[in-house]
Amino acid sequence: RDVYKRQLYGTHPWHRYITQGLPAMLGSFTPLFISGLIRGRHPKLITLLVLWPILVFSLLPHKEFRFVYPSLMLSMLICAEPLVSLMRKAGSWVLIRRFLVIIIMLIQLLTSVFFGLFYQRGPVAVMEHLRSTEVMSTISSVDFLMPCHSTPWWSQLHIQGTSQPPFSMNFLDCSPNSPVDESALFTSNPEAFFRSRYLNNMSSFVWPSHIVSFERFVSSSSMLSLLSSSHYTQCASFPHHPGDQVLLFCHDIKPS
Repeated sequence: RDVYKRQLYGTHPWHRYITQGLPAMLGSFTPLFISGLIRGRHPKLITLLVLWPILVFSLLPHKEFRFVYPSLMLSMLICAEPLVSLMRKAGSWVLIRRFLVIIIMLIQLLTSVFFGLFYQRGPVAVMEHLRSTEVMSTISSVDFLMPCHSTPWWSQLHIQGTSQPPFSMNFLDCSPNSPVDESALFTSNPEAFFRSRYLNNMSSFVWPSHIVSFERFVSSSSMLSLLSSSHYTQCASFPHHPGDQVLLFCHDIKPS
Protein backbone atom coordinates (compact mmCIF):
# COMPACT_ATOMS: atom_id res chain seq x y z
CA ARG A 1 0.00 0.00 0.00
CA ASP A 2 2.82 2.42 0.85
CA VAL A 3 4.33 1.93 -2.60
CA TYR A 4 1.05 2.88 -4.26
CA LYS A 5 0.74 5.94 -2.02
CA ARG A 6 4.16 7.13 -3.14
CA GLN A 7 2.96 7.05 -6.72
CA LEU A 8 0.52 9.82 -5.85
CA TYR A 9 3.52 12.13 -5.39
CA GLY A 10 4.75 11.39 -8.91
CA THR A 11 6.35 8.53 -10.77
CA HIS A 12 9.66 8.58 -12.60
CA PRO A 13 11.54 6.29 -15.01
CA TRP A 14 13.70 3.55 -13.52
CA HIS A 15 16.93 5.22 -14.68
CA ARG A 16 16.26 8.62 -13.05
CA TYR A 17 18.92 8.22 -10.33
CA ILE A 18 21.54 7.07 -12.85
CA THR A 19 20.89 9.60 -15.62
CA GLN A 20 19.80 12.56 -13.47
CA GLY A 21 20.34 11.90 -9.76
CA LEU A 22 24.05 11.12 -9.73
CA PRO A 23 25.02 13.84 -12.26
CA ALA A 24 22.99 16.41 -10.28
CA MET A 25 24.64 15.46 -6.99
CA LEU A 26 28.19 15.04 -8.31
CA GLY A 27 28.18 18.06 -10.60
CA SER A 28 31.62 18.63 -12.13
CA PHE A 29 32.90 15.52 -10.32
CA THR A 30 30.81 13.31 -12.63
CA PRO A 31 33.69 12.65 -15.11
CA LEU A 32 35.96 11.77 -12.17
CA PHE A 33 33.33 9.39 -10.80
CA ILE A 34 32.96 7.61 -14.15
CA SER A 35 36.74 7.43 -14.52
CA GLY A 36 37.07 6.02 -11.02
CA LEU A 37 34.52 3.31 -11.72
CA ILE A 38 36.31 2.33 -14.94
CA ARG A 39 39.78 2.34 -13.40
CA GLY A 40 38.54 0.33 -10.41
CA ARG A 41 41.53 1.06 -8.16
CA HIS A 42 39.43 1.54 -5.03
CA PRO A 43 38.01 -1.27 -2.84
CA LYS A 44 35.08 -3.04 -4.51
CA LEU A 45 33.08 -2.68 -1.31
CA ILE A 46 32.93 1.08 -1.85
CA THR A 47 31.43 0.59 -5.32
CA LEU A 48 28.88 -1.81 -3.84
CA LEU A 49 27.92 0.60 -1.05
CA VAL A 50 27.47 3.44 -3.56
CA LEU A 51 25.55 1.59 -6.26
CA TRP A 52 23.45 -0.84 -4.22
CA PRO A 53 21.14 1.82 -2.63
CA ILE A 54 20.76 3.50 -6.02
CA LEU A 55 19.74 0.24 -7.68
CA VAL A 56 17.31 -0.63 -4.86
CA PHE A 57 15.62 2.79 -4.83
CA SER A 58 15.41 2.66 -8.63
CA LEU A 59 12.84 -0.12 -8.21
CA LEU A 60 10.40 2.30 -6.56
CA PRO A 61 8.11 4.32 -8.86
CA HIS A 62 8.51 7.56 -6.84
CA LYS A 63 12.05 8.93 -6.79
CA GLU A 64 13.66 11.89 -5.04
CA PHE A 65 17.33 12.81 -5.09
CA ARG A 66 17.41 13.03 -1.30
CA PHE A 67 16.76 9.29 -1.07
CA VAL A 68 20.23 8.57 -2.45
CA TYR A 69 22.15 11.38 -0.73
CA PRO A 70 23.96 8.86 1.54
CA SER A 71 25.74 7.52 -1.56
CA LEU A 72 27.25 10.96 -2.23
CA MET A 73 29.90 10.84 0.50
CA LEU A 74 31.25 7.45 -0.57
CA SER A 75 31.14 8.59 -4.19
CA MET A 76 33.84 11.10 -3.31
CA LEU A 77 36.19 8.20 -2.53
CA ILE A 78 35.69 6.91 -6.06
CA CYS A 79 36.36 10.40 -7.45
CA ALA A 80 39.48 10.83 -5.35
CA GLU A 81 41.77 8.37 -7.14
CA PRO A 82 41.52 9.88 -10.66
CA LEU A 83 41.66 13.36 -9.12
CA VAL A 84 44.92 12.59 -7.32
CA SER A 85 46.26 10.97 -10.49
CA LEU A 86 45.60 14.15 -12.46
CA MET A 87 47.43 16.23 -9.87
CA ARG A 88 50.47 14.03 -9.37
CA LYS A 89 51.09 12.40 -12.73
CA ALA A 90 54.21 13.78 -14.38
CA GLY A 91 54.95 14.10 -18.06
CA SER A 92 53.47 16.18 -20.83
CA TRP A 93 50.35 18.28 -20.37
CA VAL A 94 50.93 18.49 -16.61
CA LEU A 95 49.95 22.17 -16.48
CA ILE A 96 46.81 21.54 -18.52
CA ARG A 97 45.78 18.66 -16.24
CA ARG A 98 46.27 20.75 -13.13
CA PHE A 99 44.39 23.64 -14.70
CA LEU A 100 41.56 21.19 -15.44
CA VAL A 101 41.47 20.18 -11.77
CA ILE A 102 41.22 23.84 -10.74
CA ILE A 103 38.33 24.37 -13.17
CA ILE A 104 36.52 21.31 -11.77
CA MET A 105 36.92 22.59 -8.21
CA LEU A 106 35.92 26.13 -9.14
CA ILE A 107 32.75 24.98 -10.91
CA GLN A 108 31.82 22.90 -7.87
CA LEU A 109 32.44 25.78 -5.48
CA LEU A 110 30.49 28.36 -7.48
CA THR A 111 27.62 25.92 -8.03
CA SER A 112 27.44 25.17 -4.30
CA VAL A 113 27.36 28.86 -3.40
CA PHE A 114 24.70 29.67 -6.01
CA PHE A 115 22.33 26.80 -5.19
CA GLY A 116 23.01 26.98 -1.46
CA LEU A 117 22.55 30.71 -0.92
CA PHE A 118 20.59 32.18 -3.82
CA TYR A 119 18.64 29.82 -6.09
CA GLN A 120 15.06 29.04 -4.95
CA ARG A 121 15.68 30.69 -1.60
CA GLY A 122 12.28 32.38 -1.45
CA PRO A 123 10.51 29.81 0.80
CA VAL A 124 13.35 29.95 3.34
CA ALA A 125 13.56 33.74 3.22
CA VAL A 126 9.84 34.21 3.87
CA MET A 127 9.98 31.92 6.91
CA GLU A 128 12.93 33.87 8.28
CA HIS A 129 10.93 37.05 7.75
CA LEU A 130 7.91 35.64 9.61
CA ARG A 131 10.21 34.62 12.45
CA SER A 132 11.47 38.16 13.02
CA THR A 133 10.17 39.72 16.23
CA GLU A 134 8.60 42.81 14.68
CA VAL A 135 6.67 40.75 12.11
CA MET A 136 5.69 37.88 14.41
CA SER A 137 3.87 40.26 16.75
CA THR A 138 1.46 41.19 13.92
CA ILE A 139 0.61 37.61 12.91
CA SER A 140 -2.43 35.66 14.05
CA SER A 141 -2.43 33.03 11.28
CA VAL A 142 -0.74 32.37 7.94
CA ASP A 143 -2.13 30.53 4.91
CA PHE A 144 0.35 29.18 2.39
CA LEU A 145 -1.26 29.15 -1.06
CA MET A 146 1.46 27.23 -2.83
CA PRO A 147 2.21 23.58 -3.62
CA CYS A 148 2.31 21.59 -0.38
CA HIS A 149 5.68 21.17 1.36
CA SER A 150 7.08 24.23 -0.43
CA THR A 151 8.50 25.77 2.76
CA PRO A 152 10.58 24.47 5.70
CA TRP A 153 7.47 25.06 7.87
CA TRP A 154 7.86 24.98 11.66
CA SER A 155 11.55 24.05 11.47
CA GLN A 156 12.25 27.75 10.84
CA LEU A 157 9.91 29.08 13.52
CA HIS A 158 10.98 27.39 16.76
CA ILE A 159 11.18 29.90 19.60
CA GLN A 160 13.55 29.17 22.44
CA GLY A 161 11.81 28.66 25.77
CA THR A 162 8.33 28.01 24.32
CA SER A 163 6.55 24.76 23.55
CA GLN A 164 3.58 26.22 21.65
CA PRO A 165 3.71 27.72 18.15
CA PRO A 166 3.39 31.51 18.13
CA PHE A 167 0.54 31.45 15.56
CA SER A 168 -1.38 29.01 13.39
CA MET A 169 -0.30 28.07 9.88
CA ASN A 170 -2.14 26.22 7.15
CA PHE A 171 -0.90 24.75 3.88
CA LEU A 172 -2.74 23.11 1.01
CA ASP A 173 -3.44 19.43 1.65
CA CYS A 174 -1.99 16.96 -0.83
CA SER A 175 -1.79 13.92 1.43
CA PRO A 176 -2.59 10.52 -0.12
CA ASN A 177 -5.48 10.01 2.32
CA SER A 178 -7.15 13.32 1.47
CA PRO A 179 -10.25 13.05 -0.73
CA VAL A 180 -9.32 16.35 -2.41
CA ASP A 181 -5.87 17.43 -3.57
CA GLU A 182 -6.02 21.10 -2.61
CA SER A 183 -2.58 21.77 -4.02
CA ALA A 184 -3.60 20.57 -7.48
CA LEU A 185 -6.87 22.52 -7.34
CA PHE A 186 -5.09 25.75 -6.46
CA THR A 187 -2.27 25.48 -9.01
CA SER A 188 -4.72 24.64 -11.80
CA ASN A 189 -7.08 27.56 -11.04
CA PRO A 190 -5.95 29.93 -8.25
CA GLU A 191 -8.90 32.29 -8.63
CA ALA A 192 -11.57 29.58 -8.37
CA PHE A 193 -9.80 28.04 -5.38
CA PHE A 194 -9.56 31.41 -3.61
CA ARG A 195 -13.28 32.04 -4.10
CA SER A 196 -14.19 28.57 -2.87
CA ARG A 197 -11.88 28.63 0.15
CA TYR A 198 -12.48 32.19 1.34
CA LEU A 199 -15.33 34.07 -0.30
CA ASN A 200 -17.88 31.23 -0.24
CA ASN A 201 -17.41 30.63 3.50
CA MET A 202 -17.38 34.14 4.85
CA SER A 203 -20.12 33.56 7.43
CA SER A 204 -18.00 31.11 9.45
CA PHE A 205 -14.54 32.02 8.26
CA VAL A 206 -11.76 33.89 10.03
CA TRP A 207 -9.45 35.57 7.56
CA PRO A 208 -5.76 34.76 8.00
CA SER A 209 -3.67 37.76 8.88
CA HIS A 210 -1.12 36.80 6.22
CA ILE A 211 -1.08 34.85 2.96
CA VAL A 212 2.05 33.50 1.27
CA SER A 213 2.16 32.45 -2.37
CA PHE A 214 4.35 32.32 -5.44
CA GLU A 215 4.07 35.26 -7.80
CA ARG A 216 3.20 33.00 -10.74
CA PHE A 217 -0.05 32.02 -9.04
CA VAL A 218 -1.27 35.47 -7.97
CA SER A 219 0.13 37.83 -10.61
CA SER A 220 -2.96 37.96 -12.83
CA SER A 221 -5.04 41.13 -12.61
CA SER A 222 -8.16 39.18 -11.60
CA MET A 223 -6.32 37.40 -8.78
CA LEU A 224 -4.78 40.62 -7.54
CA SER A 225 -8.25 42.18 -7.64
CA LEU A 226 -9.61 39.34 -5.50
CA LEU A 227 -6.85 39.84 -2.95
CA SER A 228 -7.37 43.59 -2.92
CA SER A 229 -11.15 43.34 -2.50
CA SER A 230 -10.50 40.94 0.40
CA HIS A 231 -8.32 43.63 2.02
CA TYR A 232 -4.96 42.02 1.32
CA THR A 233 -1.98 44.06 0.22
CA GLN A 234 1.49 42.88 -0.67
CA CYS A 235 3.80 43.67 2.23
CA ALA A 236 6.98 41.80 1.27
CA SER A 237 8.58 39.85 -1.57
CA PHE A 238 11.46 37.41 -1.70
CA PRO A 239 13.40 36.36 -4.83
CA HIS A 240 12.96 32.69 -5.70
CA HIS A 241 14.38 32.19 -9.18
CA PRO A 242 14.38 34.23 -12.40
CA GLY A 243 10.77 34.95 -13.32
CA ASP A 244 9.25 34.12 -9.95
CA GLN A 245 9.31 35.24 -6.33
CA VAL A 246 7.55 34.49 -3.06
CA LEU A 247 5.00 37.15 -2.08
CA LEU A 248 3.66 37.91 1.39
CA PHE A 249 0.23 39.54 1.67
CA CYS A 250 -1.00 41.23 4.84
CA HIS A 251 -4.64 41.58 5.83
CA ASP A 252 -5.59 45.21 6.43
CA ILE A 253 -8.47 44.36 8.76
CA LYS A 254 -7.22 42.93 12.01
CA PRO A 255 -9.32 40.26 13.79
CA SER A 256 -11.25 41.55 16.75
